[in-house]
Amino acid sequence: TDAQRALRRTGIGGSEVAAVLGVATRKTEDGSPQTAFDTWFAKVHPMEQLNTVDAERGIYLEPGIGDWYLSRTGRARGMAPGTVRHATESVALCTPDLLALDEKGRARLVSIKAPRHSFEWGPDGSSDVPIDYVLQLQWEHLVCSSFMVAGALDEGLDLAAFVGGELRTYHFRADLEMQAWMLEGAKAWWAAYCGPTPTPPPLDDSAGARVWLKQRFPVSKGEVRPATPHEEVLLLALREAE
Repeated sequence: TDAQRALRRTGIGGSEVAAVLGVATRKTEDGSPQTAFDTWFAKVHPMEQLNTVDAERGIYLEPGIGDWYLSRTGRARGMAPGTVRHATESVALCTPDLLALDEKGRARLVSIKAPRHSFEWGPDGSSDVPIDYVLQLQWEHLVCSSFMVAGALDEGLDLAAFVGGELRTYHFRADLEMQAWMLEGAKAWWAAYCGPTPTPPPLDDSAGARVWLKQRFPVSKGEVRPATPHEEVLLLALREAE
């Protein structure tokens, strides 16, 4: 919803934290690595959300993947919390995909994915998945454990993914040391770049940086002239160096 999108611009979500920390492996639609600049640009210059192929695949497949996971594990579906904020750390947001309840009513965080490719995903029952998704689950546990009643949230974390034509479930445990490292880095990044006067992070080769540059400098105002022979030599040398 529009309200959820507005809320997500006020902090760092689980799908963004890997990029903010500089370890993301996800790609943007043009194949560029997702970076902290992409996240900053989305916060400061929100654009109309587009339905990409990857987004559509998630919209239509993820509900079924969640049902498949519940059927296989015998767990019950808990109430979806929507987008929530950490009880004391305002920068930390998350939107859990699924809370799966055991027979005692204890909730387990489950992330649901329908990846385009299978080559980065290990066998069912392992923990071999791209680092982005590990950090996303840890971030969600950090946020949800801050306001849920003690003992209500399982220390186990599951990732249910439709990979290679089958349901694979990957298992993790809450890592409080990792969560503390993530929170420290995310808070420092937010304070540096998303304060009252937003300041862009260092420029990189991301899609967000390219769009920002085009918006910042939409038209060349300088005189256009042919390159001199000396400049042509320098340009060729630069091309070879790349």
